[in-house]
Amino acid sequence: MIDEFYLGDKDWRHHDRGSPVQKTWPVDSIVAILPDPVESALGNQFDNFLDAIQRALADSGYALDRFRNPWPLPAVVGESSADDQKNKDSSGDPYATKKPNYTQEPGMMLLRDPVKGRLMVVFLVGETPTRGLHKSALKNALGQALRIAKTSPAPSATDPDAGASGVSVKNAGPRIKVMGPSFSGSAVSMKFALRSWLTDPKSSSVKGIDIISGSATTINRNDFLRDLNAVEYHATVIPDGYVINKLLDWLNLPQGDGVAILAEESTAYAHEVKPEKSQKLEKLHKKSANPSLAPKDHSLRLYFPLHIAELQRAMQR
Repeated sequence: MIDEFYLGDKDWRHHDRGSPVQKTWPVDSIVAILPDPVESALGNQFDNFLDAIQRALADSGYALDRFRNPWPLPAVVGESSADDQKNKDSSGDPYATKKPNYTQEPGMMLLRDPVKGRLMVVFLVGETPTRGLHKSALKNALGQALRIAKTSPAPSATDPDAGASGVSVKNAGPRIKVMGPSFSGSAVSMKFALRSWLTDPKSSSVKGIDIISGSATTINRNDFLRDLNAVEYHATVIPDGYVINKLLDWLNLPQGDGVAILAEESTAYAHEVKPEKSQKLEKLHKKSANPSLAPKDHSLRLYFPLHIAELQRAMQR
């Protein structure tokens, strides 16, 4: 896609792939993990998150140049499947490429900043609240982000954003930025994908991966980062366990007596959301007749069907 930017679509198709394209602008990249618009039934959230990314980049001076969407259009959803897309094009053209497969390949957006002379590539990886993220697509995106960081021209020393792409004189290698996941249930699949990619010899030059989530509220940071030495994880939201804990303290119900928690069944979030230990609960524990017993959570769990909102939308039609 970056070569297309420099050469143009027609010239790029006829360009000798063995001859490198002269690049002059530094390139930054980010991997964004968003609700899969096809498999999660949350296409509206995908659109909202993608719009927020574009608005944020626009505030930084970037404008959309081109994009590549591996997800089928609404009109053809159901007419093709992930299994169908794994097969080669059936048109008979020996030079035809495979159909885009959103479980294997990330979506891509290329944005340009003509004032500062720089490019931004955003990789889009889909996820669902039950299955998690598409691991192959994430590893594919990380590999491309690493190649971009290693081959990007050095930013200007006077550019306040110099080094943003992870390439700087002080760093021993590039750092890759990941935004997500959107769902707490993606933590397990994301960890497996990261561990697999980081142990690949082709990824040995990466210095680290910086992950930040703006919506996952039940990921245990210590558990997630265990055995992932080169990874940093942060969230911009308060954990739900902490919020529930403070609410129960305010209600003076530290053990959750008479409290019911509604959660969507068949999701990792539903089984992970629970009150954290509170000061009131610790004091109650010490004053109990048997302090050796751990304090119990007496709150009731009530689970509702996955995607129950689809029933309401179907009725409205």
